[in-house]
Amino acid sequence: MSDDLHKAQLRFQLANTTEFTSLYQTARHDEGWPATLGNLPLCRRFVADWSARNALCAGRLELIQVAQGGSAIGFTTVATVDATFAPNGVQAVEAGTYLVPASRGRGYNAEVKGHQRRLAKEVYGAKCLVFVVEEHNVAAHKAMDNLPWPTTQVTMSMTRDSWYRFLRRRVWEEQRTSVLYVQEL
Repeated sequence: MSDDLHKAQLRFQLANTTEFTSLYQTARHDEGWPATLGNLPLCRRFVADWSARNALCAGRLELIQVAQGGSAIGFTTVATVDATFAPNGVQAVEAGTYLVPASRGRGYNAEVKGHQRRLAKEVYGAKCLVFVVEEHNVAAHKAMDNLPWPTTQVTMSMTRDSWYRFLRRRVWEEQRTSVLYVQEL
């Protein structure tokens, strides 16, 4: 299936500390805001780490805006997967998304994920795109299930799956039970 979908006119731009801090100020009380970004110093470090990844062509952090110059409604991440943990060393990219509550359920998910698919293919030469979703995040699972691209789910009980090792590592890193969604590109 093509990655070109009906556009909601979202804009994606590399994050900077000032604009990410503004997003943090808006969203920090949201239960869905990443716990690892619980204060300003952590947010600043997060932006700096992703800026380094971008400089090394290993990943990028982008803010999502509805219109040119508008406030950020969320952010996306894409990062190359260490070939040690990808099945048969396949080139893969892990992607993540956060949207402020007022922007959820507005049909942005497919456009955001389509943008991440294009980055994975065109910028990083990936063959697979993976998303790690917390097991109990029902809304995120529903959003993944509604995407127009074929997606395979991998759970912690699927110990023989080729992506199990990657999922096990991410669950250990995040210290939360999660499900892996894999899309071939």
